[in-house]
Amino acid sequence: MTHQQQLVCQHSLSSLLPEPCCARFPELPEQRGGRTFLLNPSVEELRSLPEHHKPIIAYDILPSPDAYPFLRERTVWVPSHAFRHHFQLRQISADVRYPVPRAVPFLIQRKKKMKQHLGALGQKLLWIDDRLIPHAEKTALLDTLRLICRLSPQLKVMWVTDRKETKHQHIRFVPPSKADHLALWQGADLTLTMGSAECSFAAFHVQCLHAGIVVLTDDQGDHGEWIRHQYTGLVLNPKFLNKELRHYLPMLVNHPDWLFGLKKNGHSLVHKTLKTSEATDNE
Repeated sequence: MTHQQQLVCQHSLSSLLPEPCCARFPELPEQRGGRTFLLNPSVEELRSLPEHHKPIIAYDILPSPDAYPFLRERTVWVPSHAFRHHFQLRQISADVRYPVPRAVPFLIQRKKKMKQHLGALGQKLLWIDDRLIPHAEKTALLDTLRLICRLSPQLKVMWVTDRKETKHQHIRFVPPSKADHLALWQGADLTLTMGSAECSFAAFHVQCLHAGIVVLTDDQGDHGEWIRHQYTGLVLNPKFLNKELRHYLPMLVNHPDWLFGLKKNGHSLVHKTLKTSEATDNE
């Protein structure tokens, strides 16, 4: 992976949403039945594990190839079927454990408050976090959003970034520290995620769907597993990302019934899947 892909991976681990409103993969205490829980351990950590030590090992970033020999006799958990398939191809048995979203009390009131804070009342708010977008895509993406906002003034963009950007009428640049502290994500109607196939966005996507935020994402790795094209969100081809955004974003803004349907489907999918998974786990 490139350095930028690694950064995106680091922030996909358990969602960027601040406590106590974040999904976790998996949501577990440090100990489960007397067993240690390890998330994305390094090869050195795996190599140093005693034979008699049987931790639960979970990955939402695919490990380096030299880690696989140490995992064949271990209990491995992953957040998606795509990740499980990856491990199965390497003769490693992995169980899917879905991320668990956390409830957001009074979300409707909070959404209105955050939109008011961002000057977006009466508009649809697209939330983009710099930390979930590969560096190579940012300049073209920003140019595309400026064009879309000019043509669709009902769209407002909250762009979370440390970079200094030229002010724009419909794009609000917010530093990560402020966005995280105020939980500005709660004002969002839409969000965009992109990244390496080696990074799982499952926890982030589950939390967004649960909170009624429609996700636009790429078709890499497990990114399209929860985001089902034109049902719970949109899965875009990264080669034609900006063209597809110019096509879909105005449609979402101008057809609120379609946007509402995507939100409803996303929330229902999370509720139904996790309820079914919980029932299966308890059998």
